[in-house]
Amino acid sequence: MIPNYISHTIKGREEVRDARRPMTQLPDEFFRVLDPTEEAQFRQWARDNFDPTQAADPCWHPIVRKEWGKLKEESNG
Repeated sequence: MIPNYISHTIKGREEVRDARRPMTQLPDEFFRVLDPTEEAQFRQWARDNFDPTQAADPCWHPIVRKEWGKLKEESNG
C-alpha cells in the first residue's frame, strides 16, 4: 500500500501522482482517552504552541483541537 501517492500508467509510461487531499478531522474515537495528567499536558502543549495564524491540525488529539479553538476565540474577542 502506498499511502501518500498512487502510481499508474498513462500512455505507456509510469507516472507518480500525488493523491493527498486536505485532511478531514478524524473522529474522536480514533484517539485514546487521556488521564487527567495527560489531558493537562496536552492542553499546555496547545497553549505553548498556539499560533493564531495557523488552523488546528485535524490530526491532533481532540483535547488539543478543543484548546486551540478556545485560544482562537480568546484571541479574536
